[in-house]
Amino acid sequence: MRARLKSWLRRGAVSVAVLAALYLLVLVYPQPLFAHELNHAGIRLHATTPIPDAMRASLERARLRLDRTSLYDPARSTHVFICEPRWLFALFARQNYRVGGIADWAGGGACVSARK
Repeated sequence: MRARLKSWLRRGAVSVAVLAALYLLVLVYPQPLFAHELNHAGIRLHATTPIPDAMRASLERARLRLDRTSLYDPARSTHVFICEPRWLFALFARQNYRVGGIADWAGGGACVSARK
């Protein structure tokens, strides 16, 4: 009986470790979850739904604002992820799921909730 319990505990620990590793991988490299991409004005926008061409003007305005701040680093690429389903935003926001957007150190990008 103890051997069986140890086996189940070992399997559970391995399963938790694998799930944690997969979650960290998604936090660091979320691009596969987003089917659509627009690269304009040095900003790479990722979304689960098609991105309208009108977004190019918004990205240009965002780039102009970024250029005037000390946050802008031309050596780093800027990624923005539009998290349309609420569950997708909660996946990246973790405990901060009620905010409108987050900037995450892990992936070097920002995740924005597109709530309606």
